[in-house]
Amino acid sequence: MIQRAYIGLMIFVLVGMVFADPPHTREGSFVGGYGEIIMTSQNGERSAEYRRFILYLGYAFNDKLAFRSELEYEHGTELALEQAYVEWKFSSRIALRSGLLLVPTSRVNLYHEPTYFFPNDRPAVDTYLVPSTWREVGLGLSGILAEGLQYDLYLIAGMNSQEFSATGFIRNGRQGAGKLEGGEEGNGNALFTSPAVTGRLTYVMPLRGLRMAASAYYGGVDNRPDGVKTGSTLSILSADMVWEYNGVYLSGTVAWDRLSNARAINEANGLSGVNGVGETAIGGNIVAGVNILYFLSPESEIRLLPYYMFETVKLHYQVPAGSQVNPAANRTYHRFGVVLFPHDQVVFKANYTLFQSGATNQKWFQLGVGYNF
Repeated sequence: MIQRAYIGLMIFVLVGMVFADPPHTREGSFVGGYGEIIMTSQNGERSAEYRRFILYLGYAFNDKLAFRSELEYEHGTELALEQAYVEWKFSSRIALRSGLLLVPTSRVNLYHEPTYFFPNDRPAVDTYLVPSTWREVGLGLSGILAEGLQYDLYLIAGMNSQEFSATGFIRNGRQGAGKLEGGEEGNGNALFTSPAVTGRLTYVMPLRGLRMAASAYYGGVDNRPDGVKTGSTLSILSADMVWEYNGVYLSGTVAWDRLSNARAINEANGLSGVNGVGETAIGGNIVAGVNILYFLSPESEIRLLPYYMFETVKLHYQVPAGSQVNPAANRTYHRFGVVLFPHDQVVFKANYTLFQSGATNQKWFQLGVGYNF
């Protein structure tokens, strides 16, 4: 299946080259970035962290050919390439991308700047089921099929099941291939033993403030340094939407993950009972907010939105034979917060979180500021 997908991808590229728009010269470098600072108060302890400092660097050779990259410094210890690829645009319908690519499985994985989500922490669905920030080496296509309808289709390196766990699920199975220093996941070399295919369709209605998308992922997980072959595959289906219109804000994400032959992974990793990785995981969230300032001054650039966010993830929704449901793998979050946007690219955040997992109940308060440019 993966080989047929690769052949189809190459045919698509060749067709795009034949019908490519004529080139126009427009050269130049460009720079951007984002960052976030977060203060957390939990159990009587307060801490502050410059969590992320990210730089975008790129160069346009002309208006058809460009290099794009993103260098991240996180948590004071991690230095990594988040993406680095060459894009060759044949037309508005077809652009070839090759290099270190963001996996197009959710809105937050593609657009994870702090101005794109309300809580200070990234959503749990985008942490465990679609493990942001998820990037892999590969190549693929991106373009516009029709007005408002965009697609992404990639062939990339698959996951490493040697790092799967009960409470982390597939998160540490990201290969990344861009880790330079620190951290646990990723390194400078990715195995391509078991590749994956992934795609995304996005529909945008700018005048109505609506964006919705559906994504799919399928690939092997035997990119293991120990060389063990479990024969397992990972499937992910997800959908997300965001709608902001006349002062009302709604967004949501759902995801479904399945590991075929998860029992073989647990046997290879020496996991059993409540420590075994799950076979099926599900999760979702919904956010509802209101821009108070819209009703006072509809033309104002400043936005102030109180919001509520409900989220649940069940990493042990189904477990294979030989494993038992681990209560710590199933989690629920209630977040109450407010975000202030003095500009679309700057946000001040405050949120209070109630967390429940099995018999564990926690709560914490956070303040933060984020930006992107």
